[in-house]
Amino acid sequence: MAYIVAGLLAAAVGSFVYYFLSLYYSRKHRVVRLLEEYTSEVRHNSLDQERQIKVRAGGFWQGAGRLAPRAISERYRPILQKAGIPLKGEEMAGMVAASTVLGGLLGAALMKIPGVLIFAAAGYLLPGLVLAAFLKKRTRMAEEQLIEFLSLAANALRAGHSFQQALDLAGKEMPDPMGFELRRSLREIGLGLSVEEALQRLNERLPSADLDLIITAVLIQRQVGGDLAAIFDGISATIRGRQKLKGQVKSLTAQGRISGWVISLLPVGLLVIITLINPEHTSVLWRSPLGIVMLVVGVVSQFIGIMVIKKVVNVDI
Repeated sequence: MAYIVAGLLAAAVGSFVYYFLSLYYSRKHRVVRLLEEYTSEVRHNSLDQERQIKVRAGGFWQGAGRLAPRAISERYRPILQKAGIPLKGEEMAGMVAASTVLGGLLGAALMKIPGVLIFAAAGYLLPGLVLAAFLKKRTRMAEEQLIEFLSLAANALRAGHSFQQALDLAGKEMPDPMGFELRRSLREIGLGLSVEEALQRLNERLPSADLDLIITAVLIQRQVGGDLAAIFDGISATIRGRQKLKGQVKSLTAQGRISGWVISLLPVGLLVIITLINPEHTSVLWRSPLGIVMLVVGVVSQFIGIMVIKKVVNVDI
């Protein structure tokens, strides 16, 4: 047990040293990363394609390199931008490393070697799950602001303003996240992007079906013409109806979602509690071959049950 804890502590120290070295090296490229917020991504997309080719050619070592701090930071950086979290990719990589090490230490204290693997894997996945929850929350907040945006934009168009002036008015009047993203799109247009490209990038940052409907309508109107204010009024009525229907579906499936949470957390909670109360009683599960088989079967069955419940309660509208 002492050797396991010493090894995990050594891994923790090494991870944090590597993390701070990565932060020091990344200071040289701070200006480049800041300018990426205001420039086109055409050049960066070509570089990403070259990087993907190298990933495919790297084989095993490239796959193992995905666990490195720089690879983790590159993977999380666009997600952090979409979620509106003021963290760097390197800082997120450090949080992932710390969460993994702490999870391994907790698993070693509770279940020894099997616990190290289970809790370290959970610690590695936990920051990503939290980040996905923040992204989902921000997208939902933006969807709730779409009706207000359509109303402001339609009134501005009727008053004689252009579409860009309507975006500017909505960006100044609306709170975040919609106001922030509209102001960002206007900065991109001012720096040389076309309106079509800026709107498509807006939809990438806020992946919403309702926003995609609005952007598609704007792009079609700019090609064939028409009364954009009237189009916005029609889309607003459609989105309002969809949001009302989503609320009804959410209330009808609330019991199923609660059942899914109970089924997911109850076995894990009971295992942890019983292990803390009587470790010898649960140690049979990972000391004997039959116990390991039972754990694997239980985890697989748990996963299948969660997926089935999720499929039932998630209704596409």
